[in-house]
Amino acid sequence: MQVDPMRTMTRMHVMTSIMPNSVSIPTRMSFRTALALCFATAALLWGSFFPLNAGFLAWFAFVPMLLLVRAPIAPWKAAAATLIGGYAFNIVTMEWIRIADPRMYASWIALSFYCSLFFPVSLWLVRRLDRMQLPLTLTFPLVWVPLEYFKSHFLTGFAWYLLGHSQHDYLPMIQITDLTGVYGISFLIAASNGLITELCLFAFRARLALPATLRPSRLVLQATIVAALLAATVGYGYFRLRQGNFAEGPKVALLQSNLDQRMKNARMLGNQEGLDAISFMHKTMHDLTAEARSKHSGVDLMVWPETMCPHEWRCIEPAVDSCPTAWQEMIQDRCDMVREIALFSRANVLLGINTMELTNSERDNRYNSALLIRKDGKPIGRYDKIHCVPFGEYVPMRKTMPFMSVFVPYDYDYSLTEGNKRTRFVLPTPRGDFTFGAIICYEDSDPLLARKYVQDEVAGEPPVDFLVNMSNDGWFNGHPEHEQHLAICR
Repeated sequence: MQVDPMRTMTRMHVMTSIMPNSVSIPTRMSFRTALALCFATAALLWGSFFPLNAGFLAWFAFVPMLLLVRAPIAPWKAAAATLIGGYAFNIVTMEWIRIADPRMYASWIALSFYCSLFFPVSLWLVRRLDRMQLPLTLTFPLVWVPLEYFKSHFLTGFAWYLLGHSQHDYLPMIQITDLTGVYGISFLIAASNGLITELCLFAFRARLALPATLRPSRLVLQATIVAALLAATVGYGYFRLRQGNFAEGPKVALLQSNLDQRMKNARMLGNQEGLDAISFMHKTMHDLTAEARSKHSGVDLMVWPETMCPHEWRCIEPAVDSCPTAWQEMIQDRCDMVREIALFSRANVLLGINTMELTNSERDNRYNSALLIRKDGKPIGRYDKIHCVPFGEYVPMRKTMPFMSVFVPYDYDYSLTEGNKRTRFVLPTPRGDFTFGAIICYEDSDPLLARKYVQDEVAGEPPVDFLVNMSNDGWFNGHPEHEQHLAICR
């Protein structure tokens, strides 16, 4: 059989001429490239929080990861890359957990992995929504913010390192949280990340062979909406900041100690080391009280740190029929103790103290409490911590899943009982009575707790005049966790 070379060349020319020269067929993205993009997101997110505290990075930190939404890559590779990138961010950012106690390494690793799961889940959901040809400017915040909310509340929640927390230094930006909570700021930042990703994809649309649905008019509309939301947020912030004229309130002295947590733990040993720890804690607070009293006259309230009183407060559950004599003696001893503290302070005192409550059950209730002592030494109110920290203050599912104990810093049952009342303290002063609410330690990362104190007519009571947060961050030895905790509670 003979072949006409001219006819063959003509057919080849015809076949090649129908291929467009302006569009290239994208190759499959390698796992290494996807991993590099996710590591870039991890690095930018890390820089958004302490110790670097460069909050502006959050506005485009997710862009590298979001490029995977429309990338030609197998779904399992994209999921694996985002999981590893998310884990890199969390394991580095939350390494302060391990500092608390050598036995907390397991908690550090497990919590980092749990928080990392939200990265591949968010990518999977956004890729599903992307099939509807919706812009990332909309789909990413619609996915990420509900996941932040879930993380903040599931199993009492872990409301740390939310996108909105990165903006704590920008006061005009964060005033909108009185309407939307931190999630409003997170939504705006996520929308910015989605918009910048759309702009990047449009700029490289030819190289990536993206469909013609990416039109300039759609990008202009998205950019206009995001800019309008940003302008409205900042404008509202400046408006609110100009309203900061407050009436004169009570004079409050905050007594901030600086003790290693191991010393506070040692007070329960029952030996000479324990007695020395108790003595040192007493002396520390005695000296701080004397300093506040000498330097500041007319103090209405002195606030102690969380659990800084070395002895437990004792009380009886109302349902208890009879109280042992030994328990009654302890109650009287504690009443004498707080009376001495108030008389020496010459002011009302808010004590950070553990409370042991006698019950009819086999296990007594143990609370992390704030106890208000009037100037004359009479206890007039107590708040018991409602939002206890998983593993730090109780072990989730300890009875049904005993292996959970490997994640805790103690080898005994130290679990606290949750409080059930948002106490509104009444503070008597020469200028009249003031009301205030107390939140303890990481409760300041739960905005719903604080909000209940200032909402109008909650449970038939008016809003409080001010809030007090009592914290003990002595676990973390001067680590940037201190600054991040303060940033979150703002």
